[in-house]
Amino acid sequence: MDVKLKDNSTMKVTFRDYGFFLPTENLKGRTVVFTGTAKRETISVDDQRHYAKDAGKSNYEIAAITYPKEELRFVADGVILK
Repeated sequence: MDVKLKDNSTMKVTFRDYGFFLPTENLKGRTVVFTGTAKRETISVDDQRHYAKDAGKSNYEIAAITYPKEELRFVADGVILK
């Protein structure tokens, strides 16, 4: 799940041990509070392509991913929707 932060940057949020998921259809514009661990991480080309495929990106967009990138990641243990 990609979450837009107050500074307009984006943070990738995953859920510890894939123990739970959030339906994303009705989350746009909602405030969400996560508990867990944040860290900066280098994302491999293969992982970026996997995420792009999961997001429904075109084959052209997926093929255009050719470099690893650093991003803020968060592994959530819990979530509160406000």
